[in-house]
Amino acid sequence: LRVLQLNAQRSKTVMAEARDIIYSRGIDVALIQEPYTFHSSVKGLGLRHRLIYASCDDWIWTVVAVCNPDITLLRLPQYSTSHCTCVLLTAANGVELMLVSLYCQPSCDTAPSIAHLDRIVRENRGKKIIVAADINAWSPMWHDDALDDRGRHFEECFVANDLCVVNEPGHLKTFAGNGNCAEHNLDVTLCTASAVNRVRGWRVVDWVTGDHRAILFEVAWDARPCATFEGLERFSVKCVDWERYKTLLQHRIDTLNVRGDTIDDVEIAVTELTGAIAGTSGDVLKKIPTSRRRRVPWWTRGLTVAKRDVARKRRRYQRERIEGSRQRYIDEYRVARRQYKKMVYQAKTSSWREFVNTEGNRDPWGIIYKMQAKKIRTDQVLASLNIGGLPGAGSWRETIEHLLQVLLPEDNPSDDTQLQQVRREAAYESPALTDSITPFDIHDIKYVIGEIKSNKAPGLDMINGEIIRNTGDVLCQYLLDLFNGCLRLGYFPTQWKTGLVTVLYKGSNKPVNEAKSYRLIQLLPVLGKLLEKLIIMRFKGFVSFSPNQYGFVSGKSTTDAIVRLLGLVRGSGHKYVLTVFLDIAGAFDNVWWPTVLESLKKRGCPPILLRLLQSYLTHRVAVLVTPAGEVSRPITKGCPQGSVVAPFLWNLVVDGLLEHIEYMDHCDSVAYADDLAIVVHGDSRRELEERACAVVARVNTWCRGEKLQISFGKSKAMLMKGKLHPSRPPWIRVDGHRIEHVTQFEYLGVLLDWRLSFKPHIRRIATRCLGLYQGIKKVARGEWGLKTGVARTIYRGVIESVAAYAAACWADKLDMRSYSGILLRMQRAILCSVTRACATSSAASLPVVAGVLPLDLLVEQRALTYKAKHGALIVLNGEELSRQMPSTQILKKIQEYVIEKWQKRWDEAETGRIAYEFFPSLRERLSMRWLELSPTVTQYFTGHGEFNSKLHELGLKDSPNCECGERDTVHHVLFQCSLLDEPRIHLEFKLRRRGERWPGECKGLVQKAQNFEDFVQFAREVEALRRACRVREREARQL
Repeated sequence: LRVLQLNAQRSKTVMAEARDIIYSRGIDVALIQEPYTFHSSVKGLGLRHRLIYASCDDWIWTVVAVCNPDITLLRLPQYSTSHCTCVLLTAANGVELMLVSLYCQPSCDTAPSIAHLDRIVRENRGKKIIVAADINAWSPMWHDDALDDRGRHFEECFVANDLCVVNEPGHLKTFAGNGNCAEHNLDVTLCTASAVNRVRGWRVVDWVTGDHRAILFEVAWDARPCATFEGLERFSVKCVDWERYKTLLQHRIDTLNVRGDTIDDVEIAVTELTGAIAGTSGDVLKKIPTSRRRRVPWWTRGLTVAKRDVARKRRRYQRERIEGSRQRYIDEYRVARRQYKKMVYQAKTSSWREFVNTEGNRDPWGIIYKMQAKKIRTDQVLASLNIGGLPGAGSWRETIEHLLQVLLPEDNPSDDTQLQQVRREAAYESPALTDSITPFDIHDIKYVIGEIKSNKAPGLDMINGEIIRNTGDVLCQYLLDLFNGCLRLGYFPTQWKTGLVTVLYKGSNKPVNEAKSYRLIQLLPVLGKLLEKLIIMRFKGFVSFSPNQYGFVSGKSTTDAIVRLLGLVRGSGHKYVLTVFLDIAGAFDNVWWPTVLESLKKRGCPPILLRLLQSYLTHRVAVLVTPAGEVSRPITKGCPQGSVVAPFLWNLVVDGLLEHIEYMDHCDSVAYADDLAIVVHGDSRRELEERACAVVARVNTWCRGEKLQISFGKSKAMLMKGKLHPSRPPWIRVDGHRIEHVTQFEYLGVLLDWRLSFKPHIRRIATRCLGLYQGIKKVARGEWGLKTGVARTIYRGVIESVAAYAAACWADKLDMRSYSGILLRMQRAILCSVTRACATSSAASLPVVAGVLPLDLLVEQRALTYKAKHGALIVLNGEELSRQMPSTQILKKIQEYVIEKWQKRWDEAETGRIAYEFFPSLRERLSMRWLELSPTVTQYFTGHGEFNSKLHELGLKDSPNCECGERDTVHHVLFQCSLLDEPRIHLEFKLRRRGERWPGECKGLVQKAQNFEDFVQFAREVEALRRACRVREREARQL
């Protein structure tokens, strides 16, 4: 295990050097003090390393960077602070090693650091611990030439805790400050007695340009991953010769035979099929390398030479004892270091810009978008969890076992009531196979293969969905025989019932040491998912769900659920309407399987399908695999998140609850998956409270019967019609738990308020959209970055989708200018970046220049489209659209209506008149696909840019006139300025050659693609002339 210890002094350059050392020297773990940070996160080491540091409001003083993906890692939050980071490494042979990165500020007392180190060692007696610390203290114990009070305090601490100093004599000092600072050993490497024999090769190297030198050492450690982890080799499905793959696979398939008469036959067939696909993949496909060590893309030989030159000049001034010569050498060193830092910055910047220009414009939704939208995450690092109220599990295995135990709860039959016992026995009775069932046919197999989604992670067999989809014609017959064998036997293969667990952290606001802060996803074999889809297809012929269920139902969406809820509230004939938003704790993870089977039996499903589902639900296993080993847990309840069957199972369960509520007077329900809203109607406070308590009590009783629980802490109630005194809201209390009353609640992504004004929702949309686009702005610059076409694509895909979500619910509120103004101000700020326009450009002109609808009109269009698709009466300009009209024609009329409305607004606008001269017709503007905007061109459309008249208005220029003496405006530059005759003559010649009029109207410069290209060339030539003129003026002033 190769370890780097370094104080980076918050320097970008040192962090860049550390990154190069990590690559070139094969570093596995870096223990860094004072890392470079930006916006409360550590930067400069790249995206591929796991960075562990304490999230706190204070500065980040320490970080542990784990660079080897084959290391099993556990963060220890109980020992981590802003000045100390602790992690636990576990090898496949069970050996554990605790690494500590510690920093003690020179301006602070040593007592807190010593007390914290005492606690770490005391609570982990006998464990192997290595501490990399910058203690800012001097002592001969770590081979310094001096001794100070801080050093004495740490000496006492090290002796008391039996900590061994790893520092060795005869090496360079770990700190060599600039100027006249003496060299000292401020950085110390420590270890406990049990780890002292494992640390080897400790040395100090002068490989960074900071005041602190780097320390390298090795730890005797078996970093080889376990056999199961090594077996999880993924294959790349890019640039594959699928014809060769199918030929080889066909040869293997031809040697196989599916009998399917017994369960053993099915299991053998599954094993042979998996082996055939895996063998063919090994012959044809490339393996995705597990090692993630990659060279620093921008580091060059020139930087290495410059860094060595800086180090050489530094050593020269440090050795010099003559004061005059020493100062000269110091000055030379500082000049060389400044130049070196400039070279590093330029190399990083140019490499980044080249990368953005290439990758960002090749794929709008590729790595650049994912990076800026923070959709790229390094491997999740699990934290030591609180167990039984005690902080921190003892080991990696204990943590994993506790996590699986909490998130995959066990169905214990001993906890059953008498009624539940009876229901369990009835549900698991083997149904008599009295009838036959139609077998699957080849069309069923082809359909489910075609439904396989791309870019989905494989299960434990590592068979990618892309492989099955591209070889479906070879596999169809084999799969048909295999699946029909499963159907005849009512048996689901055991190999397809093991889920590979992936752990996801829910969010930065969740405590990392609580199991409930994590979510488990089970990655199931894709072949098993095909059989799951076939099972669901058969069940759907016998099962229908409540009309009040909107989740996982074909043709229904979240918008439908919200519209239904608002319709119940607004259409109520009662004085008051109270909505109770109930949260069922761990709904999907706690589904009781007897309920599912019981529900299907009541619906008269064929016994063979019931037996197949029973087989699917028995002997299920979840396994979490890491380099240190695997931990498995049997699954006895819940819907496997990640499976095809899970949504169907949940809808079966919750359907019974919706049926219960349906028979209650003055109560309605709306369900979307596990989000349940109960609408209670009443004409007085008393009626509301009695009815609300009654319906919640019934839901609570139902939950107990189904082994579920209401999360009363997360459940909320909101009065959505009528008005009661704020200090005395409706009181809902059930089973000793009170449901909190709120005035705002986020339901399915829409922020509802008690007035149903939707103003808080619109404000939140604006805030969220601005936040989403902040990252994109960083890579959409004037001279480099994403092209405007790419930026516009991201705008339409992200901003418009977020802004117009569930538009049918709140679009009518935008008739008020104060509401629509919130969206338009947000849109203006974003479109300034998309079009590369100046920040002072008018809000009316920017959507026109960008070629996108104003957001208020976009929301209206989406709302009208929603109503049209749901058969509602549409009235446009007083004209009713017939419901008999084809939907495409209705949508076309809606689009024309919105454009006409926008055109009228554009014609009457008081601002953006220069843009109006270029784009008087919005219909024509939307058809101009050839417009590629840039700051040089956009300024002509908006009138805001390098025009003295506009700069004078803004107080940035003393005179509004051009150098020729005339007022400097867009028209002046295009048609009048005598200083720009040469580029203007070139433009005129090109236009006249194609039969265009000159001087013509501004719109003629953009109406055709070739005209626009000539106009762009003119704008660039003008910009070059004006830039040269400004340079001459600046030089004249200097003279």
